[in-house]
Amino acid sequence: MRRTAAIAAASLTMTASAFAADLSPSSYGPAVEAAAGGWYLRGDIGYAMPIRSSGEGVLPGGVIRSFENERFGKSMTLGAGVGYKFNSWLRADITAEWRKSANYYATNSGSNYVNGFSAEDARFSTRAFMANGYIDLGSWSGFTPYIGAGVGIGAKDIRNWTTQVVCFTALCAPSAPTLTLPNSTKTGFAWALMAGTAIALSDQLALDIGYRFLNLGPAETKTDAFGVSAKLANVKVNEIRVGLRYMFR
Repeated sequence: MRRTAAIAAASLTMTASAFAADLSPSSYGPAVEAAAGGWYLRGDIGYAMPIRSSGEGVLPGGVIRSFENERFGKSMTLGAGVGYKFNSWLRADITAEWRKSANYYATNSGSNYVNGFSAEDARFSTRAFMANGYIDLGSWSGFTPYIGAGVGIGAKDIRNWTTQVVCFTALCAPSAPTLTLPNSTKTGFAWALMAGTAIALSDQLALDIGYRFLNLGPAETKTDAFGVSAKLANVKVNEIRVGLRYMFR
């Protein structure tokens, strides 16, 4: 009887030990985000989907003509940066980013589209330099979700602005697409909100998949020889980004 009880007790002990081992952190795979703090490098590629911005043409004498039918083309983004992980839940980095030139299109009409309208076309690209902070929300099976925010400087480049006059009546003078407004760059405050998850690939390398809302601030062109310019309200972008983070040991 005593022997049977001893065997039963040993079996229960082994079962409990095995169960505890199953629940240990090591069962969750590589724990990149659970490691102690340190420096890391990051690189990202993304897909930017600008949110429609409201724009206006500024005519001589300060006369404002609102743009209609505005749209931005989608574009690719590239970025790189260096960061520091303070502990298992807090990290920060500084990044430099570039967005490939995309098309901007709008129309406007002084006759309310009765006699005709002007079609405005330009190339729009941006650069941003951001300081970002993140809160890591814990690790499960190698996945570490996070939220974050950033502030920085955004440079908005407007190039090759052309205007074409399309006429409906003889009261309008048509024209082919013609370069009109000067190439311009406007720099200003930018901010961002982020969310995503890191996937541990090794003790030092993580795949970062995330979403970011980025507000690059307003943009505007220089004034041409006739006193005409264009302004765009805050340029906002939805981005899906994929990148790698390499942690130094």
